[in-house]
Formats: sequence, structure tokens, C-alpha cells
Amino acid sequence: MISYRKRKHYKYVLDANYHLPTPICPPQRIELVPVLILDTTGELTIKAGYAWDGITGVPDLNSMLLPSLVHDALYQLMREGHLPQSARTYADELFRDLCRERTYPWLAQLAYHVVNLFGARYATSDLKKAP
Repeated sequence: MISYRKRKHYKYVLDANYHLPTPICPPQRIELVPVLILDTTGELTIKAGYAWDGITGVPDLNSMLLPSLVHDALYQLMREGHLPQSARTYADELFRDLCRERTYPWLAQLAYHVVNLFGARYATSDLKKAP
């Protein structure tokens, strides 16, 4: 469960820190002050105040907000050059798995296909839009 509120320039802003273990273990701690940390053990910390826009192209159901939060944070790390583009596969699959835990399997699969088909441009540094 996450706590969030609506925000003027983004759809949502996180009210409390969220932690999630991942298999992505960078050689050095990655810290995007003040909102994201990925430590060398793979622990992803998304800090209170992080803003994101939900899932592009899919309705923002409450059950999908946590998966979209984690997905946007990982994509931001790729977009800013802290993670390789090869991390995109893991980010998309984690998104799908988090959706499956929270919503209907068919909806999780549909959302996964949307991010998998259209997400590449959001993971590259060419995009100037923050999550």
C-alpha cells in the first residue's frame, strides 16, 4: 500500500518513502537527490515527494498506482543514464508482476503490453519529460 496525493504538474506525489528489493545491483549507490536511491544490494527507495504520472495509455486504477510508481522510478534511472537500457526488460516485467498481484490478470497483461510497446521512448535520455 502506498500513500499519495494529486499534484498540479504531475498526477500523483508520494507521501511516504517506499522500499522495494530488486535484482538490479549497481556497482555504486545511485542517489537522485532528493527522491530516488538504488543501493548496491538492489534496494530501491522512492522517497516521499516523488511525483509520477500513472500509466500512460491505461486508466489510473488504484490497483495500478504502485506498479506505475516503481516503473516510472526505474525508467527515470535509465533516462538519466544511471541504469543501462537493458534494465528496461526487468522494469517492464516487474511492472507486470506488481500489476498481477493487485488486479485482474487480463488487465495486468494489457498494461504490460502497453508499457512494453510504447515505453522505450520514456527510458531514453532523449525525452526531456520527467516521470
